[in-house]
Amino acid sequence: MIATDGPDRTKDRINAMLRAICTLLAETSDGMNGTELIELVKAIVPPTATENTLNASGIVRYVTNLRFWSIDLVKAGWVRKVGGVWTLTEVGRAALASYPDPQDFGNAARHLYKEWKTRDIAEKASRENWELADSVVARIPAGRWVTFTDVAETVGGSFQSLGVHLWKERPPGWHRVALKGGLLSAERYGDEDRTDEQRRLLLDDGFDLDGPLPEDRHLAVGEIAGILAEVKGGDRAWLVRGTSVKGTSIVPEWIDEGFMSLPASMLPMLPSDASDEDIKGAVDSGYSTLGYSQREAKFEEILAFIHR
Repeated sequence: MIATDGPDRTKDRINAMLRAICTLLAETSDGMNGTELIELVKAIVPPTATENTLNASGIVRYVTNLRFWSIDLVKAGWVRKVGGVWTLTEVGRAALASYPDPQDFGNAARHLYKEWKTRDIAEKASRENWELADSVVARIPAGRWVTFTDVAETVGGSFQSLGVHLWKERPPGWHRVALKGGLLSAERYGDEDRTDEQRRLLLDDGFDLDGPLPEDRHLAVGEIAGILAEVKGGDRAWLVRGTSVKGTSIVPEWIDEGFMSLPASMLPMLPSDASDEDIKGAVDSGYSTLGYSQREAKFEEILAFIHR
């Protein structure tokens, strides 16, 4: 039988299909092959004339439509798809009992899908923002500091979330990010363990920690924006002063050889698309005999050489 009345894609029909999927899956605890399941759904909600035709890929439109609409069930947590087998979850069984009407059932699934989509977009944006933040923070020069608020506003995001991220992940340069006025956040919130580590690293940077971090070493928002522009790429100009260990200029040698070099004899080969994380791992491995601050200084030196 082929349904021919009414529009091809009414919400009523979609909702009926979604509930039919879960109703059929509820009859087995082992799940069901997706292709076989769709054939059974056809008997409950028959295809329209248009849905029974082939799309550009040579697949029946009913099949592609149903697979697409079933994403609502997956993101709602009601159906699980693994290796071509569709299985109803316990949450899905509860939904069948809670929403006996197909329209209520489908609307609830669609609502949960929208909630998932909102979270997914926010999480992706946060991941992208924090990756940018990590790259920006890694380029803060030793002896300078920035605020959580300024970094968050520059890359996009909340300073509270940035603070949690930096304390958890500890990317290179994390210790140079403080609260407004140069206060250390660990002191503000009473976390002595974190305070000790941050203070130690700041002392290595040459800060005098008798009080707040000095304002004259505070990196302004405009300078942070400049770092972000470097991170994102673009044309750059170099001012090169090349001096060998003997104090002689090696710029003529660079010109003759056609390339510039950086002292990094212990650094393993890096691919051309090496990420900041790859570079840090290579520095930690190649210079494992150096102290933390020395390794971080070497990382910053190499990072600046590569990205600028």
